[in-house]
Amino acid sequence: MLHATWLTLTLLGAPFGGDWQDFNVRFRLPIPRGSTAISSWFSHDDKKYTCECNGDSCRTGHFGTDFAAVAGTDAFAAADGEVIHVTNGCVVGDIECGGGFGNHVRLRHANGVQTIYAHLTIAIVSVGTVVECGDKIGEVGNTGHSFGAHLHFEVETPEGDDLDPFVGPCNPALQESLWVAVEDGLPLEVCGTAPTPNQHWIGGSCAATSDCPFDGGLCLVEWPQGTCSQACTRFCPDRNGAIYSVSFCIDVGGEGRCVARCDSDLYPDGGCREGYVCETRERFGEPEVSQGVCVPGPPETSDVSDLEADATSALDGDPQGGDDLQSDLTPVGSDDDGQPKDDTNPTSDASTASDLHDDASSGSRSGCQSSPMADPRAAFWVLWIFGIVVSARRRRQTRMRARRR
Repeated sequence: MLHATWLTLTLLGAPFGGDWQDFNVRFRLPIPRGSTAISSWFSHDDKKYTCECNGDSCRTGHFGTDFAAVAGTDAFAAADGEVIHVTNGCVVGDIECGGGFGNHVRLRHANGVQTIYAHLTIAIVSVGTVVECGDKIGEVGNTGHSFGAHLHFEVETPEGDDLDPFVGPCNPALQESLWVAVEDGLPLEVCGTAPTPNQHWIGGSCAATSDCPFDGGLCLVEWPQGTCSQACTRFCPDRNGAIYSVSFCIDVGGEGRCVARCDSDLYPDGGCREGYVCETRERFGEPEVSQGVCVPGPPETSDVSDLEADATSALDGDPQGGDDLQSDLTPVGSDDDGQPKDDTNPTSDASTASDLHDDASSGSRSGCQSSPMADPRAAFWVLWIFGIVVSARRRRQTRMRARRR
């Protein structure tokens, strides 16, 4: 089965902090839409809400959604995930088999949420299989505690709490539907997009601290596209799931800050998201321990004016200017050709430019052959500074000739 690179990691299901609803895993209808209807909705009778269920009917203690269908109807993965449990071998009438679920499949998704597909005739996947949204995982049946063919679809939070995927007055705790789309009360057979790595977590992009909704979350807005972080003294928290990097505590401006470690599974091109590079950094407060982490990297392209400023600064740090620049290139007490000043020798300056030109045309070519420059940016700086030298000397010669006239 095909799957995205980020999904090849083992999906762990331990609880994690923060609001998992911020992590964009959404579900499609797990069976064909034209062959089903909801026969029983999620029951909120023991949740102390103002009503029992968001649909037409539900049974007390029923913490899932039943999709009625003919036995043998295909059952599909509602989202990308990993198969973490499979029960097969149950027969119709054995209501205890599979803990009441009969033949069933349990998937764990990238944000730690799990889905259960129960009462199947048969499950066709095995534990450890990585599936994509819409992959067939079994066939609808009537095994376990069931009295008619249907698919029992159940959602659990990372903490193991049952969850109604529909929004409504009986489910006020859910901020938005967990379905990709719903039409006439029934979900559509539409898969959502793959979750963004580190979204709303350490290493993820942010514009403000509110984009980092976890305990102690803060946004390093001065970093490219912002980066979610957290203050630390030595260690950083980790979030289980395939879309999250391991974090590491480093020194940022004299303070401990949690950043994402490099992860080539999440970011195949260099191990970090765009604008960042993987560099080895010491742990804050424990310099003997180091790890590869994602930190702001050099821009991919540089403006010519920036290169010029760098080249000028390399001379003496002063802004570009005629006489000031000349002082960088000419020793104090010397003439333009580097010799002691001699106003009676006007030819020495005049010969300098031609000599320099001859040196460039004869010596630089052989020099390039014997020692090629591997860095094109360094070559650019050399040529640019060479142009400044020639131009400055010519201006100096012109001024001297004008004074002698």
